This record gives sequence, structure tokens and C-alpha cells, in this order.
Amino acid sequence: MALPVENSLFQKYGEDEIEILDNFYGQSKNISGNLIPAILNSENLNYEWLSVRFLLTNYKNLNFLEAWKHIFFDLSTFNEIYPETAKPKLENFNFQLAYQEWCKLDHRIK
Repeated sequence: MALPVENSLFQKYGEDEIEILDNFYGQSKNISGNLIPAILNSENLNYEWLSVRFLLTNYKNLNFLEAWKHIFFDLSTFNEIYPETAKPKLENFNFQLAYQEWCKLDHRIK
């Protein structure tokens, strides 16, 4: 699946996915009486996403997977510049699985 070509479509691009990440990784969890702290700072994640989404506009001629591969190749300091967006660590990130899950989401503009 290609990234949106029109700039107007990028205004909301990824917000649903960021909300999903925020709900899962940005909230502490109580599992079997053990408090598991949040690993994302929700406020920072949302702030970073504004820049990352703009960065993605440079790759809108590519599909989702290729765009992210190029970002990490072209911007070797991505993890340092956007630490919340890069959590969990993306060295072991399964882009193919993430793409498959992403394709299942409703991507209609709301």
C-alpha cells in the first residue's frame, strides 16, 4: 500500500496508529498484581509524530514498508531524534508483520 500522495491526506495520516501505540505502550499496566510501567511518553510521541509525518512526505512515492526502510537508512540518527517514535527498539522490528496488521485497519479519512 502506498503512502498518501496528496499533502491534504497527510494531515491525519497515522493518527489512528499513533493512538493504538499510545493506548498500548503509553499506559501502565497491572498484570497479575505486577505494575508494568509505560514505555512511551504519550505527549512526546504525539509531538514527534508531527515531524515524522512531515518526514514521510519525502517518501510518498514508496509503499509503507519501503518508506520506513529508507527513513532508517537515510536518517541514521532517527532513534536519537525521535526516541518515542522509535520505541520499542526497531532493530528487531518486523516490518512485514506490522504492515500486515496495518492493512487490517480502517484507513478511511474520518
